[in-house]
Amino acid sequence: MKKLLRESAHILLALSFVLLLMSLTMTTKVSAAQDLHVFFETQGEPKSHGDERGKLYDVLWGYKDGKGNVVIEPKFAAAGHFYSERAFVRNVGESEYSIIDTNGNEVTSERYISFYTNMVNDKAIVSFYTPENTTKYAVIDKNGKHLIDSAFMIYQSGNFYSTFDRTNNTGNIYNAKGKALLKNVKNLSQYSVHFYEDGFILSVQGDSAKKVNGFYNAGGKKIISPEQGGLAYFDNCIANEDYSTNKVTLYTHKGKKIKTLAGNIENGKGSSDGLIIIAKHNLGIMENYYVTQKGKVVKTANSRQDDLFAFIGAGLYGNGKKYTLYDANGKTVKTFTDNVSPYGNGLFKVTDKKGKIHVVNSKGKTVIKSGKYDTIAAYTVIDNKADGTRVERVMLKVTKGNKQGLIDENGKVIIPVKYDQIETAGGGFLTVKQNGKYGLMNVKGKEILPFKYDRIYVFGDMSGMAAFGGNHITASVGYSQNDFYDLSGKLMGSKDSYSLNSEIF
Repeated sequence: MKKLLRESAHILLALSFVLLLMSLTMTTKVSAAQDLHVFFETQGEPKSHGDERGKLYDVLWGYKDGKGNVVIEPKFAAAGHFYSERAFVRNVGESEYSIIDTNGNEVTSERYISFYTNMVNDKAIVSFYTPENTTKYAVIDKNGKHLIDSAFMIYQSGNFYSTFDRTNNTGNIYNAKGKALLKNVKNLSQYSVHFYEDGFILSVQGDSAKKVNGFYNAGGKKIISPEQGGLAYFDNCIANEDYSTNKVTLYTHKGKKIKTLAGNIENGKGSSDGLIIIAKHNLGIMENYYVTQKGKVVKTANSRQDDLFAFIGAGLYGNGKKYTLYDANGKTVKTFTDNVSPYGNGLFKVTDKKGKIHVVNSKGKTVIKSGKYDTIAAYTVIDNKADGTRVERVMLKVTKGNKQGLIDENGKVIIPVKYDQIETAGGGFLTVKQNGKYGLMNVKGKEILPFKYDRIYVFGDMSGMAAFGGNHITASVGYSQNDFYDLSGKLMGSKDSYSLNSEIF
């Protein structure tokens, strides 16, 4: 019996070891699959590019893993980056695109005229030919299954899709699973529907307007039906502005009425995730006041003397002598006797009587101390997220002497103040100059390309739009050497040329 138990234990131990090895192998394979990037090999002799300094090369595209090992041999005439373990490619001799997995196998035999998004979040928008040789559009999943078919272009906004038939002036709205939430809405256009994470506001013109206009939840159920005027979406409420009565009614996102107030929403002074500005006429004087998204009146000001401004998560009241910063609930955060103006993204510039500047955030906390830098300027950058979405951020470009750096909204130094020049390069990147040479960084301060180039050009972005000479980085030394990188900074190849006669997207 003891012998049997010992043998069983040995078998279990051996089996556990095998399972562990399999697990490690699978983990390595998955990690490698997520790190695949395109590379090219040139084919044949270069062709003239019409410029004695440059030549045009035919290339084939393949894929390498993060260690530089070839995973998929270069055999495609065009190739795209992997998203959701899928990539669009074009085979040699074909004019249409197919989809491959991380092993290089086609996941469907269907061919696509074009694709309008990469396979971000397991879905893509494509166009294709029908058996009747007409063009149609579709939303497909990562295995090529059609979730939505349309004779017209499909537009995506967050978790929703929409189509517009301009022949009879109607449109449809779908959710992320392809379910039709609204069909054949008269006068629907890109400009009459506004999508949010938890629903959408529909505002169309015409006879059907009263029947369809309103705020719909993510399931397509109408929650708020305005009789007059329009709807405005805020973080915690929906505002119905009735122009006929000059009143604003606030509702929760579930349609429960919060409060009705006199006046109209003051759009020209910004909006926020917290406070709302409402303006009303009182004997010819425009009176402004802050309202929280729960309907509480916070501050009233005469626009002839005072002013209110609303920003992300905060409100700023000033009369030229004193400025008060409020939070989203209307509570006073901090009062200033110095001049205050917004940078954006919850950051405020405070200038004292001597002209020195310090920066505070919407909580009143000092982000950058006075006198630390010679200049501080708002700098809008694009942050590319892993899922392919893009977020616009306001950061601060600072100088000390003749050197520049970049500070985030929390006061963290992203790029040290030691570079000669920092500029946006498109696609969520920054070209940074040091000692006469350019390098490339992202908005997190990570170095993407070393400081050795005379020019760096970024083509395309993370949205995945297919285009000739699309998503890649070209870095040049002089006029002869070009290094081609993908958007993660992985080298695709180098050539003494200006162009590649192929596509990368």
